[in-house]
Amino acid sequence: MKKNNNKKKKRKKKQQKEGWMHTILIPDGKTRGLDSPEWYYDNSFWNDNQQHAAANYTFDEEKFKATILEVLGNEHSASLVSIEHFDSYRDVKTGRGALGYRFKYHNPYYPLGKEASLKLNEKVRTIISDNFGELR
Repeated sequence: MKKNNNKKKKRKKKQQKEGWMHTILIPDGKTRGLDSPEWYYDNSFWNDNQQHAAANYTFDEEKFKATILEVLGNEHSASLVSIEHFDSYRDVKTGRGALGYRFKYHNPYYPLGKEASLKLNEKVRTIISDNFGELR
């Protein structure tokens, strides 16, 4: 048992050193660490509307990411951990192209609930539709 307690103490010190650790008291009187959950949302949009096609438009992924972070602001962009391109689609009949991105939300300082992550993603969807193209 002594060996097991030493491992727990080392793990707890490591967690405290690396950052915040959320704990909860279980009915048996023991505490357990809780990590803030991670939330993933996939958003896709058409990126070749008439306005873009007329100007020989090419999609700039860095501008896409920078615009989203800028519009979200410091308070909310801290919870947006990553933006990953996962899909490109071209409709054979119409020639329209679409892009799909996966957004990961996580906040290490407080638990980010489902409702809060949905609100953040809704803001991201508004930014996408206002600046980059019609949502799919």
